[in-house]
Amino acid sequence: MAKTGLAGTPDVREWLDRRARELDRTELRAILGALAPAVAAVPELLADPDLIAEANAAAREMMRLLIVTVLPAIGPLGSDPAPAALVSVVRVWARRGVDLSVLMRGYRGAHAEFWRYWMADAAARIEDPALRMAVLEHSWERFSAWHEAQLAQLEAIYTEERDRWLRGAQARRAELIRSLLAGEPTDVEHARATLSYDLGRVHLGLVIWAEGEPGEADALTELDDAVRELARALAGGRPLTTAAGPRALWTWIPIDAERAPVLTPKLAGGLLPEQVRVAAGRPARGMSGFRNTHHDAQLARRLMPLAGRSARLVRFDDVELACLMSSEPDAMRRFVAHELGELAQQEPNVARLRETARVYLACGANAREAAERLNMHKNTVHYRLARIEELLGRPIGERRLELEVALMLVHTLGDRVLPAS
Repeated sequence: MAKTGLAGTPDVREWLDRRARELDRTELRAILGALAPAVAAVPELLADPDLIAEANAAAREMMRLLIVTVLPAIGPLGSDPAPAALVSVVRVWARRGVDLSVLMRGYRGAHAEFWRYWMADAAARIEDPALRMAVLEHSWERFSAWHEAQLAQLEAIYTEERDRWLRGAQARRAELIRSLLAGEPTDVEHARATLSYDLGRVHLGLVIWAEGEPGEADALTELDDAVRELARALAGGRPLTTAAGPRALWTWIPIDAERAPVLTPKLAGGLLPEQVRVAAGRPARGMSGFRNTHHDAQLARRLMPLAGRSARLVRFDDVELACLMSSEPDAMRRFVAHELGELAQQEPNVARLRETARVYLACGANAREAAERLNMHKNTVHYRLARIEELLGRPIGERRLELEVALMLVHTLGDRVLPAS
């Protein structure tokens, strides 16, 4: 970048100071959206919503710090510590066994995308070519120096945390759990002794996490307490947990399948703090059950952002079909649009018709029973059924299975699976 002689002048600093004052949450979200290609380039991130949430929080903090503090300043960069949210991510990733090269690739990619955003922003906001070049020259000098200093810090933090973790008993537990989940050959007695957990029992797999910013006070202790409360309420044994992030745990509760109470939204709501959420797998026995119930819980966890709502508890048993179909979101939306036709409109009256159709089919096409469930007169149900068939363009009993599935997806996931208005 050619020197302009204006870098660091009062005009440049004044523009950068004004730009820093304009930064708000809306723009931070826009910048985070601009970083999406960097996230997509790291498949290890895409497989885990908790890792994505942590990375996004760290990215927001980095971008805010860059624009508000780093770029407007002059003189040598100090030895300021890395952002707390980023340090938290690095430490957890070290414990999770995420390779350092993966972390560095995501970090460099995020900074490259930010620089593209910053150049386009300066081009759109500054009409004077000389001032625009000076702002970019000053920004690049500050940005590149800060970037290299952060890389060195993060590598040192990762190495220190990984070494410490690998030396501890917790590392052996975490590595063993990963081996079990991967289906690797494992000595059952050795695993039982290392984990202090009976792998022959019936397991209830949970993913439990706290809503909010990962930079807030440590939430793992609160989540551990919540897990123990759930285990007591379910008459289960001592739970097994491993950290999945600064605010998330993977958990297994050993239960007596014949006598254990069912985990219900009412039970979870009465026991859990307001900000705690749970995705529950289907209880299953033995080593394979240990893997399967966790996999179920992960599927239910990944479904929740797609549904656009944050329920206190989501059970795999309740959303299994939606989990399976949501692996291809675009195909799922096309399926819903095709099967519902005009019944897929995002209008309150049409939504009531969809619910009537869903309940009617769930009642075995019994209008009287549907009327009782919907708390309306049977004639109203018949009137609505006529309107439903008019919008569908076919009898409600035709392609009944496909129609029931489409209605279930809308009921479970909401308007996000419907065509745009």
